[in-house]
Amino acid sequence: MPPQNVTIIRSETGTTITWDEMPFNTRGIVYTVYSSDDPEATFSDEWIVEAVNLTTTSWQDTDLTLEKKFYKVTVGSQIRSSNSNNLSSG
Repeated sequence: MPPQNVTIIRSETGTTITWDEMPFNTRGIVYTVYSSDDPEATFSDEWIVEAVNLTTTSWQDTDLTLEKKFYKVTVGSQIRSSNSNNLSSG
């Protein structure tokens, strides 16, 4: 199951992504945030890893160089990520 209720808020200082904590959030659960300027890009070869091993349910992208950016949030253990959710901002 991918993270649920993912929201994106863009401001002058960056793009903040938030999501609900996984219902099975126990020790070792981590999130990874990826981005791409093309939502059809092959995952994960053509997506950029923005943040890894997040234990919180939010992350801020302060890179405002792209007018439109797509995000994917995955959840997994500290060993591997397994589920995802595609998002866009812009």
